[in-house]
Amino acid sequence: MSAAPNQAGSALALLRSRHAAMTPTEQRISSTVLADPETMLRLPVSDIARRAGTSPAAVSRFTAKMGYRGLSDFKIALALDVAGGGAVDAAEPGAPGEAGEAGEHMLAVIARENRQAIRDTLEIMPAEQFARAVSQIGAADRILVMGVGQMGYLAKDAAGKLTMAGKNAVGSADYVEQLALSRGLGQRDVLLCIAYEGSSPPVAYNAEIARLAGATVIGVCRAGASPLSELADIHLPVSAQEGGWRSAASAAHVAITTVVDALLAGVLAADAAAADSWRATSALVAGEQLE
Repeated sequence: MSAAPNQAGSALALLRSRHAAMTPTEQRISSTVLADPETMLRLPVSDIARRAGTSPAAVSRFTAKMGYRGLSDFKIALALDVAGGGAVDAAEPGAPGEAGEAGEHMLAVIARENRQAIRDTLEIMPAEQFARAVSQIGAADRILVMGVGQMGYLAKDAAGKLTMAGKNAVGSADYVEQLALSRGLGQRDVLLCIAYEGSSPPVAYNAEIARLAGATVIGVCRAGASPLSELADIHLPVSAQEGGWRSAASAAHVAITTVVDALLAGVLAADAAAADSWRATSALVAGEQLE
């Protein structure tokens, strides 16, 4: 039996990316697997349930919710992770347990979390959806990039990069402005929503307005079901784990920036005029010493 068709990629990356949004019971199961995936391969469902403090039926429901046909199916995907080094390197430092340790270990801790977020995002990113997003952005008449709160800064940064590539892009972090801009979108336009949790009411409402207007909605948010992922025409999942010093949304910044930069690179690679505009604008910036 092979892994479920909708679960190409790493089982461990999938667990890490969805962990923060799981129920308490699901989090216990996920944490049990993530703590020692190699041992989990050898245990029957009853032992996994006992270690997670739950029932065998809950473990079976958990694997089904993750998109697998059963525990055996999940273990196959898990075995591929273990064989390929998909687990987090236990030799690397974890989150510091005491404030006094922060100075010595903080750089290593944050760097490890950033690397893991990028690796996990790469593992769960559907290649076809990513290629569609590049194509839609490249062909769009207008691109509205939207985020709220801390994601608003990332939205404006993404719009600025697309503008440097000669695209008609606007970034907005203001809800009232977003409503006006979303209503003005049309069938040849794209709404790129950046929202890690994907559950912010303003983001979901604007995505719904844009879809009704005929625009293509691209959602950059966590893996799994959310209002944004369900409304988006194209869902680009990102992954991050909450650590001792950052929320999952904050930790996701590096993964989101990586996805945005990859989208931009895809557009530049496919569009010579966009690449020329990017190079010309970059040369101007460098000449003014504004980097």
